[in-house]
Amino acid sequence: MSNQGHRFRCLLRAELDGWRQEGLVDDDTARALTERYALDKLAEQAHSVLMYTIFFVGAALVGCGVVALVAAHWAAIPVWPKVALLMAAMLAAHLGGYYLWHVRVPARPHLGHALTLLGTLIFGANIGLFAQIFHISERFYDGFMAWALGAAIMAYVLRSVPHATVAVIASWVWFGGFVGANETPLLVYPVVAAAALLPLCYWKRSHWLFLLTLLAVAGSLMTNAMVFGESTRDGMLAFVLPATVLWCYGALHRREGRWPGFGAMARSLGALGLAGLVYVFSFQDMAKELLRDSWVLQYAYDIRCVLALGMTVAAVLGAATAALLRRVTILAPAAATVAILGAMMLPAPVVWPTVAFNLIAVALAGHGIWRGARYYERRPYWAGLGLLVLLIVSRFFEYESHLMIKAVGFVAAGAVLIYAGIKFETRLRARSGETHDA
Repeated sequence: MSNQGHRFRCLLRAELDGWRQEGLVDDDTARALTERYALDKLAEQAHSVLMYTIFFVGAALVGCGVVALVAAHWAAIPVWPKVALLMAAMLAAHLGGYYLWHVRVPARPHLGHALTLLGTLIFGANIGLFAQIFHISERFYDGFMAWALGAAIMAYVLRSVPHATVAVIASWVWFGGFVGANETPLLVYPVVAAAALLPLCYWKRSHWLFLLTLLAVAGSLMTNAMVFGESTRDGMLAFVLPATVLWCYGALHRREGRWPGFGAMARSLGALGLAGLVYVFSFQDMAKELLRDSWVLQYAYDIRCVLALGMTVAAVLGAATAALLRRVTILAPAAATVAILGAMMLPAPVVWPTVAFNLIAVALAGHGIWRGARYYERRPYWAGLGLLVLLIVSRFFEYESHLMIKAVGFVAAGAVLIYAGIKFETRLRARSGETHDA
């Protein structure tokens, strides 16, 4: 369940007793609301989260202690006893955790889950220790690949978000090690990571795992493209494609249904990525990089750039087709992507790309302010307003101007920020009051 849903349930539980005493609701209505929103289980759920945290931290500390104890006597232990000790520790953690979680009556799911996670952590440590025992000095990152695979299998078998988190982190280390050691992109990673982990995100309705998976997939796409490319334009395109896909997916995910917050998270990440890219290239020195070597004339000869552009355009067209079928608008991400690609291809002088990127940034800020004001959403409103103020302050620092002009500009920007914030929050409170009255 999303954080907003949990906060709503907590507020409802706090208000329900007062409503009953004031006669606003009768006992039957209060009982129905308690059953519908499971208000009687809030304390149990809070205790569950606390126990999970305590046991997971405890399992990590126990694992560190075991490793330190073994390391202190490592040189004195023969080879095969070392192997037996490591395997016994891993199996004991997994089997003991499974017993406490699924076999014992009454079950101890928190402790059992923590022990299985400890077993997965020991499995990762065992990979490195076995390599040291048998003097295997191959590529170190292959061990993280094996660890990620084992953690992913355990995540599905046990339906465990912590195990999946280990899988994401270990797989990302493997990806980074491969790219860094070979100086070549690993194109299969983002596809495999998305296919392996996104179903579990929706199955468990885990916002944390969904965010981590999106960052891993988008980050690997960007890294692959930047390694594959050779210029600033390639780096820009590396950011445009995943950011566009995330924003379009978030827009198409308008009906949250069983997965509240997933679409908003993807939309926010995509918008943040495009806004950050545009802000960086709103500086004149960065815009100059796009004009170096007259790269516009080389488009026809650069198959990598053509491929990246084609993938970006195909993503926008595919999202537009899906939007038409579902009667959803994706005007904002599509327009932002087209504008960014157009600004990248503007010819000299450098003033035109600079102006274009500043205008796109202002448009993105305006879209966030408009969305927040229309739908009473704080995050897009304050993000758009913050981007607008950041642009103003950045331009004052970038270009030489009299100190008095800068002072007036900063005061004006601060005054606008305060005034707009007060107006928006007042409007939010007024709407909240109208809703409660209704």
